[in-house]
Amino acid sequence: MTEFYSSISSAIAPILSWMDSHSGIASWAQAVGSVVAILAAIAIASRQNRHLLTQVSRQKEEDVAKFYGAFSAYAMGALTPFGKIEQELKGENSIGFLLNNFPTESIERNLRTLDDFPVHSLLNYRSVTAALRVRERLHRLYATAQSLKAIAGRFVATDFSEKTLEFQAQLSAFETELRHFESQRESALGKIYDGHSTKRMR
Repeated sequence: MTEFYSSISSAIAPILSWMDSHSGIASWAQAVGSVVAILAAIAIASRQNRHLLTQVSRQKEEDVAKFYGAFSAYAMGALTPFGKIEQELKGENSIGFLLNNFPTESIERNLRTLDDFPVHSLLNYRSVTAALRVRERLHRLYATAQSLKAIAGRFVATDFSEKTLEFQAQLSAFETELRHFESQRESALGKIYDGHSTKRMR
């Protein structure tokens, strides 16, 4: 091994000696070496930057997916008390339920949660619009339910029957908007996951 290094040193020594005796060549070689070192540093930095941007992009997409899931879960939770009202309206004690067990607290808590939700963090305009329409329908549904409760307090059969039908229509409209949001959610997340697959194939 020592002989190998000695032979390399012997081969390089004349080249180094020649370059030392030709200062212009030595300066030129040093300049080229500096340029190569700079280009290598840029290439390494660029590769690291691309890797970092990929990580940031994936993290952002994961956060967006969580936003979709959270809004969907909150909206489904908001539907629950209204489903309970609809069920009770079919029973014999619907008036008593509306007057004594109307779920005001849970409904208003759900409304506040959806009103405070950052819907503009969703992926695109269609998703944001769908979320806003879900929220708007929920407010309409609550207003109709409150009117139904008020009518129950001064029970007039005709008015109560008409308001019950209106409540059912508003509930159906809310469910429709919720399904529309779900379709937007699936479409948006599908594009994210398809994008990941395309990047991996590259």
